[in-house]
Amino acid sequence: MSKIYDIISIKVLDNFRLEIEFDDRVKKIIDFSSKISKGPMSKALADPDFFAQVSIIEDGSGLVWPNGYDFCPEYARNFDKYEQNGSINQVAEPPSDYDPSI
Repeated sequence: MSKIYDIISIKVLDNFRLEIEFDDRVKKIIDFSSKISKGPMSKALADPDFFAQVSIIEDGSGLVWPNGYDFCPEYARNFDKYEQNGSINQVAEPPSDYDPSI
């Protein structure tokens, strides 16, 4: 069984990149530009100010933006592998009538 990592810190960089530190102190720089505008929730990430509003889910179990778009630590930790395998979007998108204010 593989270890489940938690995210302990993030730093917003330029060009839709994040530096993510995991609980084992490994740091990865991830370019999220390939994820922007792939679905209805990710379109908001195209605004650099909105992209910069990313935060860590309270228990370190992922990254989340104010509209609910999120990434789990496992996906973030292995982002390069998913990208090499042609994964377009590993994040579930809500139905088109989703209202996050409810």
